[in-house]
Amino acid sequence: MKKNVLKKVESLIPKEDRQEILTDIDSLQLSQSSEVFEKASSLFMKKWKVHQELTKYFSAEWLNSNMNWFEGANTLTPSTNNALEAFNRVMKDEDSLRERVSLSRFTVGLIEWIEK
Repeated sequence: MKKNVLKKVESLIPKEDRQEILTDIDSLQLSQSSEVFEKASSLFMKKWKVHQELTKYFSAEWLNSNMNWFEGANTLTPSTNNALEAFNRVMKDEDSLRERVSLSRFTVGLIEWIEK
């Protein structure tokens, strides 16, 4: 979602408004319930109505067709983020060296990782 919107924002919006629009979209994504998302979406559309092409696209694509992209849409499913994935990769690359180990060796390594 973010990549598609970023492309659209870069092609339609002047540089001075881009960062604020993207920040507002990030805030929308963090909505914890449908009610909050709907209200925040309404406010987003009002705030940026001056950019009609963007609001038309955003409404059609991300508020009507694909509206379950915010955090609260699927409360029983896990959410990941890039920071978590990056931390996981560092642990695998630097600490475990991506090799399979016995449970006892893994436990010792896990204690070291936590202390680190």
